[in-house]
Parts: sequence; C-alpha cells; structure tokens
Amino acid sequence: EEEEKGEERVVDSWEILVDEDRVREFGEKIYRKKESVESRMEGLREVMEVFDERGLEVIRTPLDGNCFFHAVGQQLGLDHEKVRSAAVNYLRENGRVNGEEWSSFIEGGERGKRYYLRRMEKKGEWVDHIMVMATAAAVKRKILIYAQGGLTEIVPEEQVEGSCVMVGFIREEHYFGAKEREQQQQQQQQQQPQQRDQENGERKDTAVFIWE
Repeated sequence: EEEEKGEERVVDSWEILVDEDRVREFGEKIYRKKESVESRMEGLREVMEVFDERGLEVIRTPLDGNCFFHAVGQQLGLDHEKVRSAAVNYLRENGRVNGEEWSSFIEGGERGKRYYLRRMEKKGEWVDHIMVMATAAAVKRKILIYAQGGLTEIVPEEQVEGSCVMVGFIREEHYFGAKEREQQQQQQQQQQPQQRDQENGERKDTAVFIWE
C-alpha cells in the first residue's frame, strides 16, 4: 500500500509538471505565500519599532483566531472564551456601542444581526472593530492598540474601572499583549527569591512555566 501511495504522489507531481496551467497556478501560490510572509515580517518590524519607542514588551498570544481575546484576557486574569462571551453579550443587550448603532455596520437587518452574533460567538472567529469596541465596553477598560500607524485608543462610554489594556496589532492579522518594561523587571525581581529557594531545595513543589 505504501508503494502504491508513493507511486500516486509521483504521478500527481508529474501531472503538475506537464500541465502548463497547473504549473502556473502552483507558481502563483508559492509567490503569494512568499509575499504574505514578507509582508508579515515587515509588519512585525514596524510594530516592534513602535514598542521600542514606547518602552513596551510583547506578551505572546496563540495563533488560533482568538488572539485579541487572549491578549485582553491575559491582562485581566480571564479566559479568552469569557472575554469573547462578554463582548457578544454586551452587543445583545445594547443597541449602541461607543455612541454608535452597531447594527448600522451590519447588513441584513435583524436577521443579519442574529447571524453576526452567532458568528462572533464561535471560537477562532476574527474580531472586527465592532467587537473591539464591545470588548472595551464589556470589561470596562480602555484598550490601547499599538500598530504600524502608532496608537489607537478605544475608550468605552461607561465608567472605566482599573488600568488600561495594551495590545499590539500586526497588519490585520494578529493581536498580542503588551506591557511596560518596568513591569517585566518587577516580575523578574519577584521571581528571583523563588528561584533561589528552588536552587537551595526549599521549594520542590513549584513548577516553571515557559509557554503561555
């Protein structure tokens, strides 16, 4: 069976090579992928320049379609699913967000609104500007978005509670958390005594987590 599968792959590859249209299509796919990677890397460099200028550090988030909610939730001690649910519920209960009728951005009237909310409830569904504003309103925090163009502030109409949430954004594709470098230094200082205790064998029940 393995030999047969191997022969099939060879035949498929040969068909691509002898079919001019498929060769062109295959080449275009590779070129588009290369362009996409280069665009992402350029976007990352631009955002990192903004971070350096403002003294910020990156908080990594998974590439699973929930990155915005991960970025917000990490800083509030909430699971990304709870953040997403809070934003959707806010839209269900409120016709306006940040002073605007959010349904005016949705086609299809009431049916379109219901479809939009069902879609945004799903894990992995990318956010749009409506959901970003709804998230700020639901968690009652100002959200600062650092991107290539600089800083965008999302300020909810409701009274803000607690410090702002900071996120980075790369070219319509990925959100990640941000924090001031001083905060990272303080965290490292707090971790140092625990690390010394571990080295001395006094804390054998402490786990070290590398990944988020």
